[in-house]
Amino acid sequence: PAPPAPPPPPAPPPRVASAAGLAVSFGAAVSRLPQIVRILQRQSVDGLSPSLFASDVACNTVTALWHHAHGFPVDTYGETLAFVAQSACVLALQAWYATPASMRPLRTRGAAFAAMATAAYLSLVRHVAKHPRRFRGVLTVLQSVVALLLQVSRWPQIAANHRRQSCGTLHMVPWLANAIGSAVRLYTTRAQLGSNRVLLAGFGLSVATNLTLCMQIAVYGEGGGGGGGEGDGGGGG
Repeated sequence: PAPPAPPPPPAPPPRVASAAGLAVSFGAAVSRLPQIVRILQRQSVDGLSPSLFASDVACNTVTALWHHAHGFPVDTYGETLAFVAQSACVLALQAWYATPASMRPLRTRGAAFAAMATAAYLSLVRHVAKHPRRFRGVLTVLQSVVALLLQVSRWPQIAANHRRQSCGTLHMVPWLANAIGSAVRLYTTRAQLGSNRVLLAGFGLSVATNLTLCMQIAVYGEGGGGGGGEGDGGGGG
C-alpha cells in the first residue's frame, strides 16, 4: 500500500493578527518612556515598587525565551523584549535615586554591582537562546508560572497606592498601553498560536491588573502627594 500522504503544512498566520502583533510590539517599545522621563525630570522614584519592575524583567525574559524555543515568530512576543529593556532602565534609575546624593560612594558601588549582574544576566540569556531545544522543557514549566506571577507582582504596587491614596511618580501611559496591548494579544494569540490557556489567562489577568492601576492613577492623580517612598520603593512587562 502507498504510504500515507504527509500532513499539509500549517497555514500562515492571518495577516491581520500578524499586523496587530507588530503594532503591539512597536507600541511597547515606547510605552515605558513617559515613566522614565518623569523619573529623570523629578529625580525621584517616590511610590514605585522595585518588585513591580524586577518581576517585569524576569517574567518577560522567560516569556521571550519560551516563544523563541518553540520557534514562534517575533510578532507574537516582540513587546516582551521592549518591556525587559525599559523596565531594566527603570530599575537602574530606582537604584540610583533611592540612594541619597550625599552617599555617592554607595551609588558608585551599586552601579558597579548592577553592571556585573547585568553582564551575568545577559550571558545566561544568550546561553539559553543558543540552545532552545535543551531548555524547552524548563522554559515551558517556568512560563506556566510566570504568566500568573507577573500579574500577582502588580498587587503590592496596587496595595501601596491604595494605602497611601497616592500613586507617587507612577505614570498612566505604560499601564494603559499594557491593558490595550494585552487585549489585542487575546486575539492574536488565538489566531496565531491556538487556544493556549496559559497565555490567554495571563493576558486576561493583565488587562484587569493594568486597568486597576490606571483607575488608581485617575482617582489619586499622577504624581500626587503621599510623602516619602515605600520601604520597598522609595521602586516589574
